[in-house]
Amino acid sequence: MKRYTEKTAAAVLGKLLRRTRSEARDALKYTWIDSAGRQCCCDGICAYRLRVPVAGLPDMPRHLSRIDLDRVFPDKNGLQAVELPALDDLAALIAADRLSKGNPRQYHYAFGEGLPVVNAKYLRDMMRLYPDAQCFISGTSKPLLFLS
Repeated sequence: MKRYTEKTAAAVLGKLLRRTRSEARDALKYTWIDSAGRQCCCDGICAYRLRVPVAGLPDMPRHLSRIDLDRVFPDKNGLQAVELPALDDLAALIAADRLSKGNPRQYHYAFGEGLPVVNAKYLRDMMRLYPDAQCFISGTSKPLLFLS
């Protein structure tokens, strides 16, 4: 099994921050440290919290307000665990979707009937960052919680 590496973390979070370059909300263009000492990063769709900060990512200036991710991240209690796909299978799905231009379900990954459908690329990035992650859900339209 692959392990967490700071190099992969920097690559995944750097990619997330590059997606925010044209974002009007300046707070989404930086990382910050929350009250628990975790390095946080959010692009408005995906949010990550790392126990050990990764060097080389832009720190949020003091004049900007940090996002309270505790209000966004659900508590694990009462959530349903769902099985994640193998990273190789997910990569194969993304590669096949790359060839199927115009497909309305391009880059979608469905966890199963009655379960959420997510962006396969974002799921791949999360699984690269946290290779040992477990996924928890509370419904089809609520945030997914990944714990590593």
